[in-house]
Amino acid sequence: KDLAVISPKAQFVVFGRTALTPANATLVLTTSFEAELAAKPVASGRNIFFANNFGRFTGVREFYTEGGTDINDTRPITQHVKKLIVGKVRRMVSSSNYDMLVVQTDTERNKLYTYQFIWSDNEKVQSSWSRWEFSHSIDYMFFDQAVMYFIIEDGTSYYLYRMSLDVTDAADANFPIFMDSQFDVLGVNTQFTLPFADMANEPLLAVQGADCPNPGMRVPILSVVGSLVTLKYDMEGGDIVVGIPYRSQYIPTMPFFKDQDGVVVATANLIVKHFIVSLQQTGNINAYKQSKYGTGATVTFEGRIVGDVNNVVGITALSDDKFVIPFREDSRRAEIVIYTEDYLPMTMLDIEWVGQYSKSGKRISTGGQN
Repeated sequence: KDLAVISPKAQFVVFGRTALTPANATLVLTTSFEAELAAKPVASGRNIFFANNFGRFTGVREFYTEGGTDINDTRPITQHVKKLIVGKVRRMVSSSNYDMLVVQTDTERNKLYTYQFIWSDNEKVQSSWSRWEFSHSIDYMFFDQAVMYFIIEDGTSYYLYRMSLDVTDAADANFPIFMDSQFDVLGVNTQFTLPFADMANEPLLAVQGADCPNPGMRVPILSVVGSLVTLKYDMEGGDIVVGIPYRSQYIPTMPFFKDQDGVVVATANLIVKHFIVSLQQTGNINAYKQSKYGTGATVTFEGRIVGDVNNVVGITALSDDKFVIPFREDSRRAEIVIYTEDYLPMTMLDIEWVGQYSKSGKRISTGGQN
């Protein structure tokens, strides 16, 4: 109902509840926060996102109206990740259908920073930041309902890519397949032709689909000559899905202790023995410990549990089990990295830890009175 105006130093509102005329048109100052307008602010639902600068990093604020009142305010949505978005903002796009904001900077044009949020009535129950890395620079991007489009720059050539946010199960596989640049090939026996010649130099992966001997299982690629791909086994006229595998990884925030006042106990020692990750319909994933002292050994969860009724030869194994990751380190000195480079889903419901907490001494409270 109102017009929001974002300036480099303040935010204004032009009320639209009555007919706007030259006599009553006025800018009402609502908030005074600095804004970086190199990228146009974007609206998503009832809120507006705009960027600001944190030195060599970019922050994002959310402009909103408080309940059913006329009170407008902004809140930072990057306060907990102030050093995540590197460089100055170049472009922002949003999708109200999928509650997503995508930010690009001028420093690393092959990287996009995605913000996903979930509202429950007037409470935001999820506020998550991620980073997407591409092999080439992104010149332009936009949303069209459930599809996001990218114009990729490769030297003097430009390519149009699309990515559907509506993730669906593959035919006869009962789970979604995750690969880049993926395409379907229908009626395959042992050979097919690539739709783009430049894909011949990529590490291609082929997954069996409908009417193949083992839907959902990968099929080895024997050779790639020019644009002609030869499979190791006969797919008997079935359909396959071909694409380029990519790495998807998650680094959780390490645990720490707080006192009764909610203040972090910096002098405490928390030695984590291991982490327990609860999985849902997850295939092959890996994890390792990393710190400034080096990287630990990689542990792997393949989704196949001995004795499990779902562990059948020739059928893709997706597990709802728990993944135990050894750690044996002070939580302040290292972190864990969980990742997959497979085409199978990776869904983590929660992460628990088992460890030992110790502390010597007692904190002096400065907030109370005698």
